[in-house]
Amino acid sequence: MIRRRLPSHRRPGNKVPHVLLVNPWITDFAAFDLWIKPLGLLRLGGMLKQAGVRVTLLDCLDRHDPEWLRRQGLKKAKSRHDGTGPFHKTVIPKPAVLKGVPRRYGRYGWPLSFVEERLKVLRPPDAILVTSGMTYWYPGVVEMIDLLKRIFPDTPVILGGVYATLCPDHARRVSGAHAVVQGDGERALPALLRNSAGIRMREDPNPVFTVSRPLYSLYSNLKTAAVQTSRGCPNRCPFCASHLLVPRFEPFDHREAAGMIRSVVEQGAHHVAFYDDALLENRESRLFPILRHLSEYSVRCAFHTPNGLPPRLIDGETAAMLFRSGFMTLRLSFETVNPERQQAMGKKVTSEDLKNAVKHLRAAGFSGKSVAAYVLTGLPGQGPAEVMESIRFVYSQKIRVSLAAFSPVPGTDTWREAVDRGLLEDDSDPLLTNNTVFAASGPDRLPEWFVRAGTLVSLGNSLLLSGKEPLKDALFSRELKDLSLNPS
Repeated sequence: MIRRRLPSHRRPGNKVPHVLLVNPWITDFAAFDLWIKPLGLLRLGGMLKQAGVRVTLLDCLDRHDPEWLRRQGLKKAKSRHDGTGPFHKTVIPKPAVLKGVPRRYGRYGWPLSFVEERLKVLRPPDAILVTSGMTYWYPGVVEMIDLLKRIFPDTPVILGGVYATLCPDHARRVSGAHAVVQGDGERALPALLRNSAGIRMREDPNPVFTVSRPLYSLYSNLKTAAVQTSRGCPNRCPFCASHLLVPRFEPFDHREAAGMIRSVVEQGAHHVAFYDDALLENRESRLFPILRHLSEYSVRCAFHTPNGLPPRLIDGETAAMLFRSGFMTLRLSFETVNPERQQAMGKKVTSEDLKNAVKHLRAAGFSGKSVAAYVLTGLPGQGPAEVMESIRFVYSQKIRVSLAAFSPVPGTDTWREAVDRGLLEDDSDPLLTNNTVFAASGPDRLPEWFVRAGTLVSLGNSLLLSGKEPLKDALFSRELKDLSLNPS
């Protein structure tokens, strides 16, 4: 944990302490709401409420907020059939290091004026907890902290989350927060609030197991929810930062996890996304009991798996359980058809694993429209031909492709590889790791090809959704061949 001098802040008398939780904007070239919720921040809210603290939430990414809908003249947020949808975008000037990128940069979420109005009607809190997402979204964090300090100049602002954990030195220099929490906020929170705001709460030596339920009651119009039945991951993929954020795989009690899901559905959530990094790990003793419990209580909602499921763990029983339980969106972690790269990534999946998983999913009742496999592009040393062959293989299984542009995450093996290849410096601005920037630049990544590959996948997925096979379509096949042979 990195600290700066905290402002003095005292509560008169025995007034109930008040903590404001803030989920700031996303600043990027593109952003879309894939059931996003600030889970870590909401878990802290649960801790605080149990300790008798009054908790307020400002979630700038809440598309369903009633006041925000009224401001737009809408009765409900614009959403797809699966509950996902677009964020409001405000075009803002690009940071200097991104000036050469030929795309419009934006602040995604509530407009600045609306956020200011919401903050100014609040009683000054005793402490403010700000979370952070992708490292290259930090400009939105900096802007939010500056706003909070102007409106509440006597309140300590504490920053945590992904950016704060992976880039703590950078966060200390530029965020403006009075304190930066690196790592587990649940364990650090009691001492930090006591020292910064005089808020005393019971310190739990192992709070992740006792406070696994996010405080979703802070939302007044909950339509979608993100949940976790565990934290961390037993695998260590070279491009993933899961082990840096949570060093150990920590499963939650399956009864508590089932109760959490029941709670958000009872509150109004129609779509629930599992944000576990290892949802199928020990599934017979974890996920299966959760799904059976929900079935016994007739809990009805659509489930989604945006983080990707390992094809190797999808057998006939698992596929049938997922289908019966109402899973609507399945993403499979495939990444590449290249066997050497599969080996380098930890041998967690082979092309044969994907074939078998798709076979079991189809037998259970899933269609290719609801199943997609992630294909990575822009990895250090990865050429266009490998990506095209991976795309071809996924479409040969008659499922959709989800093209994922590689973003080097500080501290991971692929980050070190990118630095060793001269693609980044150890102290590079996190903005340069934005996948829009990194995946389309450098000697192995061609900007024009990158755009064409995205267009090709959009065409392939559209064909699949209309009941056609992309590999039998003349236009698709011609473009696929051309991108493989003539990428420049």
